[in-house]
Amino acid sequence: MQPLSKTALAEALWPVLLAKIDAALAEGSPMPDFAEVVDHAARFAGEAMDRRWVLDRTHAD
Repeated sequence: MQPLSKTALAEALWPVLLAKIDAALAEGSPMPDFAEVVDHAARFAGEAMDRRWVLDRTHAD
C-alpha cells in the first residue's frame, strides 16, 4: 500500500469533518475546537492563495 500525502488525506477526511460540523450546528451544539482550527486553516490557506495570485499578477513582467 502506498502512503497517502497529507493533501490527499485532508481531502478524503474533509467531507466527514464537514458533515460532523453541519450536524453539530443543526443541533445547536457549539463547534468543537478542532473544527474551528480546521475551518480557520482552510480560510487562511484560501486567503494565502489569493494573495499569492495577486502578487504574481502585480510582479509579472
